[in-house]
Amino acid sequence: EDYNDKGNKSIIHNSIVEAGIGCSNVCMSDIELLERYTKNDDMNSVWVKSGYEMIPYVSTSYGEDISHLIFYNEIYGLDAIGGGEFIVYYYIEGFENGLKVGDYQRFKRIQGLSTNVLLGSFDIRNLSSGNYNLVIEVRNRDNILLASKRHFFRRHNNIIVGLENDTLGRYNVLKNSFVWNID
Repeated sequence: EDYNDKGNKSIIHNSIVEAGIGCSNVCMSDIELLERYTKNDDMNSVWVKSGYEMIPYVSTSYGEDISHLIFYNEIYGLDAIGGGEFIVYYYIEGFENGLKVGDYQRFKRIQGLSTNVLLGSFDIRNLSSGNYNLVIEVRNRDNILLASKRHFFRRHNNIIVGLENDTLGRYNVLKNSFVWNID
């Protein structure tokens, strides 16, 4: 009933809505950035998932005061394609160029279950300022990509360590030139 217009009657409509996941075999949840996590089996908490209490990181921006990028992801349906062993490969890439950044690459072997959990982190103290993607890929034994997800984030860090070699090289050339000494 419309309380502002008593003459307007309610319309009730019932229908079934199917919300498909949008993938045929292997699916992945979105990447959830975390502030922190701790082991916890209290299933009554809204923050507990897969045996961990996870506090979301509510920004995509990481300042100098943040030393780790922590994330959570779920992979579904590996059992439906025969189970066995799979590789989850996760890394940080430059947003603009798509190139993998330095040593920010990891992998994990997993068994093909109906739901696999990935809880990972990177120490980003030496990651220079810039725009990046956190990338997670699921691959089979033949290294064929089965599914992937990307999550954008921005790093604000006033350090030079970790810059791409050509950027650091240009910096050193400038530093060793007469321009550096002009007042």
